[in-house]
Amino acid sequence: RVDELLASCRHHEELAAIACEARDNATLLKFADVCAPQHCDLRDSTTCHLEEYAASVQGMVADATAHHRSYLEKASDCIEAESNATHICLEGQELAAQDTCSSSRHAAQLQGQRCAD
Repeated sequence: RVDELLASCRHHEELAAIACEARDNATLLKFADVCAPQHCDLRDSTTCHLEEYAASVQGMVADATAHHRSYLEKASDCIEAESNATHICLEGQELAAQDTCSSSRHAAQLQGQRCAD
């Protein structure tokens, strides 16, 4: 049981590292450039391509919002994976410590019996 928990601990630590690396890789939000002229003469273009620029900006905002949501999900996955790993590793360490103490007590009892004989 202890060996299984310690192996599970290592496995969950690896999963947590992968989840947190995915979070770290998603931290940078890059905004697309929206190309728009500094000036527009309404005599030459009555709309100054405002609809095109608006669509471009809306697309950029939608992309950034989706990226932000993805980052939040990855950050949550990282926290959950780290928590799971911590829980399983502590459980394994506690059982390993109990086994060590139990083995030491048993060895001491055997040594005491030998001395009594």
